[in-house]
This record gives sequence, structure tokens and C-alpha cells, in this order.
Amino acid sequence: MRPENPRFYLDFTGTGNTFNLLNPRTLQLVTDSLRYWVEDMHVDGFRFDLAPASCANREGVNMLHPFLQVTQQDPILSQVKLIAEPWDVGEGGYQVGNFPAPWSEWNGKISRCGSQFLKGDEGRIGEMGYRLAGSPDLYQHNGRRPYASINFVTRMMVSR
Repeated sequence: MRPENPRFYLDFTGTGNTFNLLNPRTLQLVTDSLRYWVEDMHVDGFRFDLAPASCANREGVNMLHPFLQVTQQDPILSQVKLIAEPWDVGEGGYQVGNFPAPWSEWNGKISRCGSQFLKGDEGRIGEMGYRLAGSPDLYQHNGRRPYASINFVTRMMVSR
């Protein structure tokens, strides 16, 4: 709820109210559900659209959020693929390169760069190689490997 007017919900997604993962029971519901999908349905990973919304509080995005800590420490969830769409519409919602291991992230920079490269824009070949090598400027600073960068090649083709 909005602190200045509890009649209204906080909305970090632009699509309505945001699930409050700071509430212990809500966090348990989500993590139990994810574990169910892994253990019983044999899902090997999850993509989280608007992922910064799942680790936001009233002050904004918090990379020490309990949800991220649970996914890092849980013996089941820490072993599956966790892919973040690292942006949302909330304050500070653009979090490319900031999610902790074991998270991977959509790399919006490769889509932009790839579109420019495919159009034939000058001077794009160096950056394109850098992006294809896993964008170390975004992910290597906190010890993640190049596979932390999820590169949507088909998105490059569409946005040409």
C-alpha cells in the first residue's frame, strides 16, 4: 500500500499492484510454489518478467531483498536457472548487471547493439563482439560468468 495514501497500491510494474514479497507468508507462498514446479513438475528454471519489482520496497530496488536471498540460499532454487528481465517502471527499475549470482539477466544492450550492427551502422563490430562475449562490463564486476548475459538474437532481427 502507498504510505501516503493506503487506499492505493504501490505499482512497480505498470500493470497494477505489486506482490509484496516482504511479507513472510507471501514470500513462503512464492518460494514453495517455485519449489513445487522444480521438484514435482521438473521445471529447470524460471524467467521473471519485471524482476526488479520482486525485490523492491518502498525505497526502491533492494539487491539484499529477502526474495533474492532465498533464491541464493535455498538448496533447490539456487540450482535452477533464474532469469531476470532486469527492468520495470518503478524508481531505479533499470537493474541490468546488478542481480546477484545465480541469476542471469536479459541483456538489452546486445539487442540495441545487434540491431545497429545488422543495419550496418558504422563502428558497431567491436561492441557487437564485446556483447557476444557476455558483456563483461555488465556482469564480471560481481563475479558472474558470461552466461549471466541472456542474449536474444531474434529480438535484434525484429527491431532492425
